Amino acid sequence: MNLWSTLSRTTFVASLFLALLISSAWSHDGVHHTSSINESTAFKLPITSSSELFSVEFVTRNVKGEPTPAFLAVKYADSWQWIMLEQPFLANPRTDAQRSYRPQWRTKYPIHSNGRTQIRLPKGRYVLYAGKGLEYAPVKHVFEVAADNKTSVDVTLKRYIDMPAKGWWSGDTHVHAPRFGVKDNRGLLWAAQAEDIHISSILLMGDKEFLHFPQYALGKDGTHREGDFWLVPGQEEPRTSELGHTIMLNTQRLYRNTDDYYRYDAIFRKSRNDGALTGIAHFYGDKFLSRNAGALLLAEDLVDFVELMDDTGMFKPEHFYDALNMGARLSLSAGSDFPWGGHIGDNRTYVLLEEGVEFNPDNWYAALKAGRSFVTQGPLLDFKINGQSIGSDLHVKKGDRIDITVRTEGHPDVSSPKKLWLVSMGHTIKKIDTERRDAGVLEFQLTLTAERSQWFAVAAEGYKGAVAHSSPIYVHVDGGPVTAKPEKLTLLYEENIARIDRMGKAEFVPEEQRAHFILWLDHVRTIYLKKIAALNRE
Repeated sequence: MNLWSTLSRTTFVASLFLALLISSAWSHDGVHHTSSINESTAFKLPITSSSELFSVEFVTRNVKGEPTPAFLAVKYADSWQWIMLEQPFLANPRTDAQRSYRPQWRTKYPIHSNGRTQIRLPKGRYVLYAGKGLEYAPVKHVFEVAADNKTSVDVTLKRYIDMPAKGWWSGDTHVHAPRFGVKDNRGLLWAAQAEDIHISSILLMGDKEFLHFPQYALGKDGTHREGDFWLVPGQEEPRTSELGHTIMLNTQRLYRNTDDYYRYDAIFRKSRNDGALTGIAHFYGDKFLSRNAGALLLAEDLVDFVELMDDTGMFKPEHFYDALNMGARLSLSAGSDFPWGGHIGDNRTYVLLEEGVEFNPDNWYAALKAGRSFVTQGPLLDFKINGQSIGSDLHVKKGDRIDITVRTEGHPDVSSPKKLWLVSMGHTIKKIDTERRDAGVLEFQLTLTAERSQWFAVAAEGYKGAVAHSSPIYVHVDGGPVTAKPEKLTLLYEENIARIDRMGKAEFVPEEQRAHFILWLDHVRTIYLKKIAALNRE
């Protein structure tokens, strides 16, 4: 489906003009779209020294000996100083040399390679750091550049854990990049493959005035595949600083209504009817007031997922806990928010496909919607209750035994776990830690007696500061609802009513749209008041 057929002529012209600006910002010297993974990508090294430079070729291979995309960084062997490398493809338009703040890799100025990358360096000793996401053992290789010959550095990357073999497939649900044609998929796929990200949600981004990061097509026509790596269209739209930013995944067309822009509920219903997933971005703290969208949309069960981690590095799950305590069924997602984030895959979402289910985007997003997910910057999670995994619903009787197993792991050179804890209804039930920086694994078992319905989730922290959090497992006792106790539930409802009242007094909605917006506020306020009245009758 051609995206622009849905837009007015005025919006089309404005969007095209903006797209050209973005395209100009995206390009720089040395960026090439090449057609084969076996082609070398050469780029310049911004060194100010007058030293003579010599060619160095880096080749990263898989266990079959084939060149494979990877994550690279280079430093001087006898110094703390990192070499500032230019990204050879999918350059970040916000900076020429992207410094990385990812907690799982403390390297600076990392780049992605398509498997063969050439640079030029002065003679001397250096260290190459090469990696490929979280499931591969990183490689550190010392090499020397001499004046009398071309230097070649050839390394092989091997898995230390195979998450797809366990049913878990990685994704980044928040990537922005313009795609004017199929050729623009090449750099995106290399970047995703370098980080071992199997599903990349490429989000068109909107606001009240414009569309940003245009796509040559949406839906199936805009989906691109290479082996087990997929680019899938979506949108971060609608998007305001007063109600928060929203994300829709696996969309088949553009969902947008500038004539009634603040009625998020109408857009959510339309996209859901077409099979898309609906979510709230940046769902923590007060960033873009995302809790305002939550107060309105959660009341009508219009949200499938919330984004817990993005480019900011903040980890504050309390708003997520409040939503669960109100009875919302929510999955967790995480994304890089590239290009605001440094690199695709800085934050990632793992989704569990049931045994026998084919890996493809439709099945991956369906599993995300079902709650079979965890999000991570490094630690990998395994969490079961009575043998059932993340996203499950367990139905037990009061007094029944609940057996809980919790495990996290990470490669010692990437994100060896430091802390692991179990959360229920917003409270930590059990927490363990270790002083060993090379432990690699933390785990515990816990047996509880079923008393009341509740949700459980796990979280972990690695020694380099990377964090992870699971979506819940729900335990229903004697068929009861999974919500907070009445006193707490009433307070949560009242907090959302107070938010609605504040939104009603604000004047951010255009006058011609305000009456319809107020109708929505009144409708949602009535929902909460009825819920409070029902609690008082119990």
